[in-house]
Amino acid sequence: PEMSEDFTATKLKGHKGSVTCLQHNAQEQTLLSGSEDQTVRLWDLRTQRTAKCMAGFVADIEAVRYGYDKNVVHVATSNALFSYDLRFDGLLTREPLNQVNFSEGGDEVSSIALNSKGDTLAVAMDSGVINLLSMKNSGLFCENAGATRYKRLTRVHSNIVSTIQFKKNNPRELLSGGFDYIGCVWDIDKGRPKASTVFQLLPNEDVENNKMQLVNPPFVMHLQYMMDGRCIAAALGDGTIRVLNSKDLSNASSSAPIEDHHCMVTALYSDQQHIVSGGTDRTIHAYKLCPDSDPSDTAGRKAPGGGSGKKKAPTPLAPLSLQTVKLFSINHTNKINTIVGDFETSSGTQESIVDSKPNSAEVSAENPEDSALQTPATEATAVSMRRVFHDNHISSVKVYVGDLSNDISVYCSAR
Repeated sequence: PEMSEDFTATKLKGHKGSVTCLQHNAQEQTLLSGSEDQTVRLWDLRTQRTAKCMAGFVADIEAVRYGYDKNVVHVATSNALFSYDLRFDGLLTREPLNQVNFSEGGDEVSSIALNSKGDTLAVAMDSGVINLLSMKNSGLFCENAGATRYKRLTRVHSNIVSTIQFKKNNPRELLSGGFDYIGCVWDIDKGRPKASTVFQLLPNEDVENNKMQLVNPPFVMHLQYMMDGRCIAAALGDGTIRVLNSKDLSNASSSAPIEDHHCMVTALYSDQQHIVSGGTDRTIHAYKLCPDSDPSDTAGRKAPGGGSGKKKAPTPLAPLSLQTVKLFSINHTNKINTIVGDFETSSGTQESIVDSKPNSAEVSAENPEDSALQTPATEATAVSMRRVFHDNHISSVKVYVGDLSNDISVYCSAR
């Protein structure tokens, strides 16, 4: 297959098993990766080589996260957490700073998240429990972080908690989603939900005609905050992406579903306005979301006049009104496990884009119906994609993909 001349594709080679998780540090130009080969690698993206490797694990890597101190990384396997200082001598280490083991009743770790203050690490479990571990800024677990002495968030999820994320501007708010179709916003100090929803078809959708949801239920694969935490993007097992108001989280406040994937959406990355998604259909799609109204507007304001002193029940939030601009689609070669994106935006001035030789993927711009899954990209497609980027003030895009192969694919728009 061929690729649009606006993109190049390269591979980071080193892992000997499927790549299960990624985290990107754009400022330092590094990438963390975990694999079923039971190693973690830190990649120098300037040289596209492994800078550090952490080994000695006895289980597959479930999640990796940079610490509050970016010289520290946190690693989760199915039954333990580890912290590493990246300033060790040489390329390889098997010695963590410290670790916490999880072996209660066979429960396993599925995901981790660190809050913006660096004092709390959330650990999602297959049982539906979320453990909260106290952390030091040095990356060490506090002394009370062992065994059964950590705080727990319970009584919401009844199945695997597949995704968790702290809100950047509120380190005491945690977002979670699971295979029980539930999305939840937690107040971790009070230990209870602030808002929650069960993802399902919106009332105006026809269940019988939606064959995708009949075959693939809406497991919550990934949830991420967008737009300063006012919105939440959800990647679902039914092949859809939804964006919800974070203050409400109900289906009634959801935007219309994005339905470009034909199977489970297994991976999602979002920043303030952009979404990149990947799925078991071996496709990658990218979007820019522009709200027609401020999603932070809430109902429940005082009614005009009146002085009865009685509290009015809050009015349900209206559905989000969003303009969704399709940026591009990529035909990947394998089912996708994890994905991260890096969008560089410009001030509206046109950036020159140097054409490069076609490479090992297919990309189409704007319209998924004209996808290069069916026909090779043309010169017209390349021009169209440059126009899409320019009109949306995007100067460059990089997408990092971990899949069932041993390599990390890097898709980069050429300047």
